[in-house]
Amino acid sequence: MSYDVYYATGGGSLVYGGSDVWVNNWLREVAPKLIYPSKLLIHRRRPENIKVEYDSPIEIVWQGYDPRGFEETIKNARKIHILHGYYTPHKVIEENKDKIESLCVHVSLDLSLKAGFDLGLKRYLHFSAVPEWEKKVAKWAKKVVWIGTDKMPLHDKFDVIDIPNYYEFTQNKKVCMSNRVGFASRCETRKSPHFLDGVDSMAFTDVNDFKWWKKNLNLKFEKTRVYQFNYNNLHRFFSREDWGISHSCFLNEPFGYSIFQSLDYGKLPILQMDWLSNYEYPFRALNKQQFDEQIKNISELSWKERQDYLDGLRNYCRQYDNKDEWVEKYLEIYNGMYFENIGTEKVTIGLRLRMGECTLNSLLKTYPSVFLNKLDDGSYDMEDQNSHDAGGREEENFQPLGKGMKYVRNYVSSDRKGVVLIRDVLDKWKSGYYQNLKVELQRMYPNSGENQGKFLSFFQPFFLKNICNTFVDVDTDMLDIIAEMHDVNNDLSWMISHHATFWQWNNHDAISLMKMSEVENIYFLELKDLSNPTFLEWLRKQDKAWEGVKSINKISSSGDLGGWHKKLHQHEDGIVSGQDMWGCFTPPGFWSSMDLFWKEYKEGKILKGKVLACPFYELEGNKLISLTTNWDSPTPDKGEDVFEVVKKEQDIVDFIRENHERYISKEF
Repeated sequence: MSYDVYYATGGGSLVYGGSDVWVNNWLREVAPKLIYPSKLLIHRRRPENIKVEYDSPIEIVWQGYDPRGFEETIKNARKIHILHGYYTPHKVIEENKDKIESLCVHVSLDLSLKAGFDLGLKRYLHFSAVPEWEKKVAKWAKKVVWIGTDKMPLHDKFDVIDIPNYYEFTQNKKVCMSNRVGFASRCETRKSPHFLDGVDSMAFTDVNDFKWWKKNLNLKFEKTRVYQFNYNNLHRFFSREDWGISHSCFLNEPFGYSIFQSLDYGKLPILQMDWLSNYEYPFRALNKQQFDEQIKNISELSWKERQDYLDGLRNYCRQYDNKDEWVEKYLEIYNGMYFENIGTEKVTIGLRLRMGECTLNSLLKTYPSVFLNKLDDGSYDMEDQNSHDAGGREEENFQPLGKGMKYVRNYVSSDRKGVVLIRDVLDKWKSGYYQNLKVELQRMYPNSGENQGKFLSFFQPFFLKNICNTFVDVDTDMLDIIAEMHDVNNDLSWMISHHATFWQWNNHDAISLMKMSEVENIYFLELKDLSNPTFLEWLRKQDKAWEGVKSINKISSSGDLGGWHKKLHQHEDGIVSGQDMWGCFTPPGFWSSMDLFWKEYKEGKILKGKVLACPFYELEGNKLISLTTNWDSPTPDKGEDVFEVVKKEQDIVDFIRENHERYISKEF
């Protein structure tokens, strides 16, 4: 089964810093809501002397136990989401760069590495980092997410998605009047631990790192009591009443969990100049001298003054007490793109091959003012309105969906509903089978100019118009064309690929129908009801923008869209030139002709000696083939028998019809 991987470097019960806290929040709040099979990859060796526990609903793979297996796991993933990565080059990331879907940036390396210079320090302590590596990974990732509150240099180079961390205020303690300073952070340079020198204080940090500052900067810290950091003791440290001023003077701080904790526990912080700079707060410092002055200023405040300053900043920071919003934004990325769609801002309809796709795409041409952006010259952009995946074909000839769309959000959220079209699974499969057969045969025997070619001259009258009562007298060469496509010794994967991947219900992703049924704000409609005026009225009730659509008319088999319709299919379906003769619908005479063809074959009237297979008829040749699918590839592989899959999918369709509260066809 296909899966996505989420790549991290830490987390679990072993917490060293804010990124580990972030990963744990992600595991607790986001991971249970992922709709695609997923694995969490921890790029490190699991400590042998410390029991590290992960509260994870998804499988965890540690790199240190099985490096080769780790690499294979990430190599075989559908997508890679980097939750927190290393700041130096790693081969496993570069080798799989094409799969990187998203990158969460937890610190700006450019800003962090220059902190020592900004603070006027000759020596500084910093983790290993290569700024150019950060830029490379950001360039590879399709989406770059920044967890901080303010902008960073990467904003100037990339289209960065801002999703600041969240902090839940649970303590809301009154201000503490102690004038002792508390420090709860790592001792890297931008945290300015040297500000504590000569200050009555206590530090909750790594003891060895703290010693580095004493040794390398000739600091004494004679008034500082140091406690070895252990995340399990964090609450105990912040609950102490013998310190009341927080050293939160962190330069280029992305978010600052410990700053929020200080406010929550009643500790008045001293901040750097750049942290939430839009908020007017008097106790800020850039250097050691200013830091000492601010300690003195706070010490002279009355209880009420301290409390007022604390309340003001704490209330301002409550905008980040928004866990539900934080979760939703990440799910839009990971579950994201629930499906390709045609729609408006508030309600949209999913796109899937053989599921009214051409009818829905025709709305773009018919009602451009509803769905397309208006250009400066007053026209509407039609260039990029092709919902099919280009699949590596030349961009100038085949464009993906989205450039000219008003609403390019390919996801469902709390404020946007989505409609998934359903139909009987066997009918869906047979429709795709017809399309694949037509496309593949036309590829093998293409028409050119006015010449319909050997295949078309046979296929069109006999299988599309059903003008014959027997195939016995048909030219053997013509029959051999169909036989070749069904020979048990040939590749029959076309029967369950592309248009015939009947288990997929949207073009964008292999999200199962069952998973879709569990997603809030996804509704279900029978394909036959797509053009029902009652459905259009339902759409208008959800979003008045649909009032601009007068009707949703089926596209006829003659190809009413003309040149645009022709362009839509000429690359996807292999038509080199000429008109799209049959549009997107299975002609009424096709299956009756197929019934006759296979009846006469079984009776031995045609194609004697040929061993053929077709899954929709009882044929001896069917026993010699094995059609399976692995759910994410159009090519049969290790997977379930397709007829078992048909049954499972039909059970889900029937369940939706009978029991689902958002099955809207029942209203018609």
